[in-house]
Amino acid sequence: MRSITISISIALVGLAASPAFAQTTMDYPTGSIVTYLHETGPQDNPTGEFQVVASHLVRFDGSVSMRLYYSDWFLAEGSFVRVTSIFDGDEQELNAEELADWQGTSAYFNGDSVLFELVAGPHTTGSFVKIRQIGITMADTITGSPGQCGICGSDDRVQTNLDFSGRLMPVGCTASIYTTNSCALTAGHCVDGAGSLVLQFRVPNSLANCATVNPPSIHQYSIGQRTFQNGGVGADWCVMTVNATQGLRPYQRYGTLRRIGTTGVASATGIWGFGVDDTCVRSQTQQYSPGNFAGQTPTYWTYTNDIRGGNSGSGLLSKELIYGICTHCTVGSCSNIATKTTVAAFSNARTALCPPCVADLDANGSIGQGDLGVLLSGFGKCYTDVGFVHATDLDGNGCCDQGDLGVLLGVFGQNCP
Repeated sequence: MRSITISISIALVGLAASPAFAQTTMDYPTGSIVTYLHETGPQDNPTGEFQVVASHLVRFDGSVSMRLYYSDWFLAEGSFVRVTSIFDGDEQELNAEELADWQGTSAYFNGDSVLFELVAGPHTTGSFVKIRQIGITMADTITGSPGQCGICGSDDRVQTNLDFSGRLMPVGCTASIYTTNSCALTAGHCVDGAGSLVLQFRVPNSLANCATVNPPSIHQYSIGQRTFQNGGVGADWCVMTVNATQGLRPYQRYGTLRRIGTTGVASATGIWGFGVDDTCVRSQTQQYSPGNFAGQTPTYWTYTNDIRGGNSGSGLLSKELIYGICTHCTVGSCSNIATKTTVAAFSNARTALCPPCVADLDANGSIGQGDLGVLLSGFGKCYTDVGFVHATDLDGNGCCDQGDLGVLLGVFGQNCP
């Protein structure tokens, strides 16, 4: 990161990047998908107990992680699939509804093999599953050094693990939770043409060979609906819904988010993202990068925070509020780029896909006494204060104050859309 010493009133004028420089997107697709065919055939369970009616060891030598892709399935009432990592014992069970949410895929598991099991409900007939592909991850060679696109001077990113920012796989991007119903923001180029996506939180260190390591499946979430634009600099954004894992969405499980900013920015900026790094164990783990705004146009910001491949989709934060979505670095220039959250199409898409229900602080679908209690517990605190609860900043000004109380009381007793 290269420091900006001029005042913010000067720094925010002019274009974000010189037309003489080319821009590069900051995604970093991870792993590959290979054909792997296995069918259970129709399976019956005439007993009154749950029964494992089919099992199969899926193995790919040399891979450090694995994900299953199914082409077809039928799960009779009470039936489910179970996938277990041979390496660390992590386990995921999905019934018919959950498997549909996961779009016919599993979570990511560590190691080169998993045990697949079809568990049939009591007195059921005809359950079957067809495996068509597996996702694998091998060793990688990646970098994050001075002189690379996105690094401003020396690389001063530091590891963090905040639960509003997750790693979006397998596209190798970042996404941020911004609502209490766990809608997320990322870059449009991250999802354009992508299949089923998984958002991972509490990501462990990568291996010494730079290969990614997956968190337990309870910290992995399938992506539901998405609306996006992949139109290049200043027109690159996505809003997504995030499905529940074991009954809870990310905000319900972790209780944190970052709101979209509505008031004036400060000069300092922060980015929490999953960019690659030439220190392998840190690569594609969450890192914080400090910086400053460098310029703006009507549709995008430029900034001096360090980013690398994998940072696409990261929120560009000022005062702990999201003002932009990181999308590009600029080759030969320290002017990294983020689409503004105020872009009209982006704002309209957020309203359409994730109707605002900002006062639902306890994420139960309605505005009531519990939400009022959460807000009052943090009343009077701002983003610089210890114990500030970001969700209580309902009006996006960086504080929990009278304006937020007014917002909550204005919708008290209502249900969310």
